[in-house]
Amino acid sequence: MADTRTLQGLTQATYDTLAAYRSAHEAAHTGALEQTLERRISERTRTVNLLNDALEKRGGTRIDDASATAQAEGLIHAITDAFQDGDEAAAHRIENAETELCERYDKALADQTLDTSTRTTIERAAREVREGESFSHVLERQYG
Repeated sequence: MADTRTLQGLTQATYDTLAAYRSAHEAAHTGALEQTLERRISERTRTVNLLNDALEKRGGTRIDDASATAQAEGLIHAITDAFQDGDEAAAHRIENAETELCERYDKALADQTLDTSTRTTIERAAREVREGESFSHVLERQYG
C-alpha cells in the first residue's frame, strides 16, 4: 500500500510538470525553445506512462490530469505566465519546478521499505527527471 501511495504521488507530480511543459510550449516565443520543449514533453510523457503502468499493476488508477494542488499553486499558469514576461522568467520557473520534482524522487528513493519492482521503476523515472533538471539548468543559462 505504501508503494502504491508513493507511486501515485510521484506520478501526479511528474504529470503536473508534463502539463506545465505543454503549457510552456504553447507560450514559447522562439522556434528553438518550442522544439526543445517538444523533446522534453516526449520524454516526460514516456516517464508518466512508465509510472502509470506501475501504478496500474498495483491496483492504482492512472493519472491523466493535472492535480488540484498544481492548479491551486499555479504551477502550470505560473510557467505560462512567465513566458508572457519572456523566456527568462519561464526558464527560471521551470528550473524551480524540476528541482522540486527531483527532491521528491530523492525522498522516495530514500525509503528502504520500497519493494524491488517499485524501486526499479522509480529509479528509471528518476533518471529522466534528473535529465529534466539538467535541461532546466541549460534553459536558465541560455535565457536567464
